[in-house]
Amino acid sequence: MATPLRLIRNFIVLAGVVLSGGAQAQVVTSSAAVAVPDVVADDLSDEFDDVLEQIVVTGSRTSKRAADAPVATDVVDRAAIQASGAASLEDVLETQPGLQLERGANSTGVRIQGFNPEQVLVLVDGERIAGRVRDQFDLRQIDLENVERVEIVRGAASALYGSDAMGGVVNVITRRAKKPLSASARGTFGTQNVVDAIGSVGSRRGRFTTNVSGGYHRADAYDLDTTDGPSPEASPTNGDERSSWNVAAVTGYEADADTRAELKLRYRSADLQGIGLVGERAVIDRAERIDRLTVSGGPEIDLDDASKLRVSIVHSRYRQQIVQDQRGVGATEFDSIEDNRQVSNQVEVQYDRLIGDHFVSAGVSGLHEQQEVDFLEDGIQDRRRGAIFVQDEWTVFEDTTRLMIIPSGRIDTDSQFGTRPSPRLAVRWDPSRDVILRASYGWGFRAPTFENLYLVFTNTGSGYRINGNRDLQPERSQGLNFDVAYELRRGLTLTGAAFYNDIEDLIDTLRFEPTDANIPCGVRDTNLSQFCYVNVGEAKTMGASFGATYDDEEYLTASASVDLLATSGTYPNDPVEPEHELPNRPNFRGTVQITGRVPEWRTQLVVRATFEGAAETFVDLDNDGEDDIRPAHALVDLRVSHELYSLNVFAGVENLLNVYDADHLPIRPRTFYAGIQGSYDILPTKEDDS
Repeated sequence: MATPLRLIRNFIVLAGVVLSGGAQAQVVTSSAAVAVPDVVADDLSDEFDDVLEQIVVTGSRTSKRAADAPVATDVVDRAAIQASGAASLEDVLETQPGLQLERGANSTGVRIQGFNPEQVLVLVDGERIAGRVRDQFDLRQIDLENVERVEIVRGAASALYGSDAMGGVVNVITRRAKKPLSASARGTFGTQNVVDAIGSVGSRRGRFTTNVSGGYHRADAYDLDTTDGPSPEASPTNGDERSSWNVAAVTGYEADADTRAELKLRYRSADLQGIGLVGERAVIDRAERIDRLTVSGGPEIDLDDASKLRVSIVHSRYRQQIVQDQRGVGATEFDSIEDNRQVSNQVEVQYDRLIGDHFVSAGVSGLHEQQEVDFLEDGIQDRRRGAIFVQDEWTVFEDTTRLMIIPSGRIDTDSQFGTRPSPRLAVRWDPSRDVILRASYGWGFRAPTFENLYLVFTNTGSGYRINGNRDLQPERSQGLNFDVAYELRRGLTLTGAAFYNDIEDLIDTLRFEPTDANIPCGVRDTNLSQFCYVNVGEAKTMGASFGATYDDEEYLTASASVDLLATSGTYPNDPVEPEHELPNRPNFRGTVQITGRVPEWRTQLVVRATFEGAAETFVDLDNDGEDDIRPAHALVDLRVSHELYSLNVFAGVENLLNVYDADHLPIRPRTFYAGIQGSYDILPTKEDDS
C-alpha cells in the first residue's frame, strides 16, 4: 500500500509534468550544479567530511560541497567544536575570522562586516526561532550537544532569507543519527562552579533515524568591579549566575528512496540571578527565567533525478520572565515584573530543478510573529509576512576552468511596512584548479521590530519616556563582496576578501526635551524628556581580510587571519560630532587557531587566540568629559586532551590572560576546567564488525 508521503510525491510529479508541458529536464553531471540530497550528506564518513568535501547549505539554500559553493561559506564542523571545548554558539564564533562578538551582561550578539547584531540573522537548521530581545539574539542560548556544524555567510543575504540578513547569516546545523545505535557523553567541571554535562543517543534502524540529546549547564555570577556599589555585597554583577537545561530530538522517516520526512523538537530552560544598580544607592536583585520551545519538520521529496521539493513548518515559542526587587525595607520604587512572550510560526516551500546548465530554486514563505509584553502599545502586537524567492545557478562553462553566474531575488510583503525587493547577483570563476574567485552585489534590509514600532516605556524616577514610531521604514543596505581562495600547495590555502556596504534609514533613538513642540512619536509630556525611534542618517562599512590555513592531516592544523575595518556614520542627534565612526568597532582584529597532535601519545593541544584593537564607544560612563575607549585586548584559550582507552580526558583554561573591563569588556575572568568525554557504538555497523 502506498504511504501518504508517496501519494503526495506522485501527485506533485504529475503536476510538475503538466506544468512543464511534459518536457524532460536535461540532466548534467556538473558537480557545481547537482544538489546533494541531505540524506546523502548524512551518510558521509568522517574521513570524507574534510574541508573540501564538507556539505554546506546556507549560501544557496541547497546542499553543496563546500568546494562547489557559489557563495563563500565558512564551516566549523563537529570535530573542531569538540576539540575547542565550546559549550555554546558564543564560544564557537569567538575566534572566527571576520566576526566580532558584542558582549553584554545578559546576552552576546555577533557583528559581521561592521553590522550590528540585530542586522545579522541567526538560524537553526535554516529556521527562524523566537527569542530576539532588545533587537538581538543571544548566542549563549544556543547549546551545542546536538550540533553537527556551524555555517557562516558574510554579506547581504536578504535575497534568500529576507529581513535581518543585511550583514550575513549564521546557521546552526543539528546532528542526524548515522549508526544503528550509538551514545556519547561529556562532563566538564571548572572554577567559578562551571558545570557542563551533556549526552546524546542516536539510532538508525530500518526506515527510522532518531537522535536525542540533552545537557545541564551552570556557572557562578561574576563582578568585575566590587567598588561600583554601596558595598561589595551590593555591587552590580557583570555576568549573572546561570543555570540551564535543554533537550533536543530529531526523528526522520524514509518512506522510500525518494521520500523522507523529519520531525524536530528543541526545548531549553534557563534561570539567571544577578544584582543591578540604579543611581548610586538603589540596589536591585534581579531574577530571570527564559523558556524556549521549537517544533519543526516537513517532508523532502525527490520528484525525479533532476528535481526536489522541500516543505518546512516551524512553530517557536519564547517566554522571558524578569522580577526586579529593590533592596531595603519599604523600598519599592524600582520593583517590577516583566513577562515577555513571543510566538513565531513559519511555513516554507522550496522547489529545486536542474534544467541543462541551470539549477533553479524557487519558493514561497509565510511568517507570523506575535509578542505580548506590558511595554508594548496595547500589550500585544503581531505581524504577518509573505515572500517569494528564486535563484538560478547557471554554470556557463566547466572544463579546465569554471564560470558560474547566480542571480537571485526575493520580494517580501509585510503587514507593517509593505513590500520590499531584495536582489542579488553573484559570480564565481575558477581560472584554475587551485584558484577560486567570487564576487557579489546584493541588497539587504531589516524590518523595524515590535519595540521600534510600539514601545511604551516610562521611567518617572529618571525623568524620561521611550516611545516607538509607527512611521518607521526598514533599514536598507547595498553591499559588494569579493573573495579569493588559492591552494598554494596541498594542505596550504591562502584567502583574501574585501567588502563595502552602504546603509540607509538607520533606526536610532533621538532625545526630545519637554519643551520641544514637534515630537514625532508618542504623547507630549511637559514633565518628561522623550526618546523616539526614528530613521536617521546613513552609515558605511568597508574592509578587507586575509587568512591562511594549513593541515598536514596528521600532526598540525593551523589557521590565522587579519581583519581590517573602517566605518562612518551620520548622527543628527549628536550636536558635538554628527559624523563619526560607528561605535565599538575595532579597526583591526586578528585570530590564530593551532591544533597540534602527537599520534604516538594520543594527545592533542588546541590554542585559540583573538586580538582586537581599541575602539571608540562615543559614551562617557566615567563622567570625565571624554568619550570612553574600549581597550585593545587579547583573548587566549588553551586545551589539552588525551585518549585514555575509549575515553578522552581533557583540561584547559579560558581567558588565559584574565582580560576584562567592567564597563566595556564584561568577559568572564580566567577559568580553569577539566573533564572527560566518550562515545560508543552500542550496535556497530557491519563495516565496523569487519
